[in-house]
Amino acid sequence: MKYQAIAALFVLCMAGVPTAGARDIGMGVLTIWPTARSTALAGAMTGLADEADATYFNPAGLAFQTTARADVNYDNWLPGLYRGMRYASSEGGVPLNLRFLRGRRAFIAGSATYLRIGRMSVFSERTGKYVGEVCPSRGDLGVCAAATLSDNIAIGLGAKLLVSRGAIPPWPYL
Repeated sequence: MKYQAIAALFVLCMAGVPTAGARDIGMGVLTIWPTARSTALAGAMTGLADEADATYFNPAGLAFQTTARADVNYDNWLPGLYRGMRYASSEGGVPLNLRFLRGRRAFIAGSATYLRIGRMSVFSERTGKYVGEVCPSRGDLGVCAAATLSDNIAIGLGAKLLVSRGAIPPWPYL
C-alpha cells in the first residue's frame, strides 16, 4: 500500500510538470544558464543536484544535499551587443532538521535572477522616425523546498515570480 501511495503521488506531481519549461530555466527567452557548470553542460543538469543551482534544475534533488550552498554570479553580458547589458543570478539554500519529518532530510532554497538589457532606441517601423528610449529588464524570484520520502526518493516543490519592466510598449503610432 505504501508503494502504491508513493507511485500515485509521483504520477500526480508529474502531471503538473510542463514539458516546455525545462528549456526556459535560466532567463527564459535568452536561455542564459545560471552557473558556469550549467552553461558548460548546455543545461543538462536535471540529474545533478550537488550544487546550489539545483534550485533551477532539480528541486527534489536538493533534499539529498547535507550542507548549506550558495552561488552568486554577475557579468557584463554580451558587451558588444549592448553596452549596458548586465546579468546577475544568485541561488542558495540550507538543510532543515524538522521534527515532524521523523528523521527525513529536508532542504529549503531560494533564487534570484536579473537581466538588464540597457538603453535601447525605439524607431517607428512605418516611418523610421525616432520615438524614444526604453531600458528593458527581466527578473525572477524563486523559492523551493524538498524532502526525502525514502533513501533514494525525494519530492520538491517550487514557485517563481517573474517580473518584466520596460518592454517596448505597443505604441499606436509605431
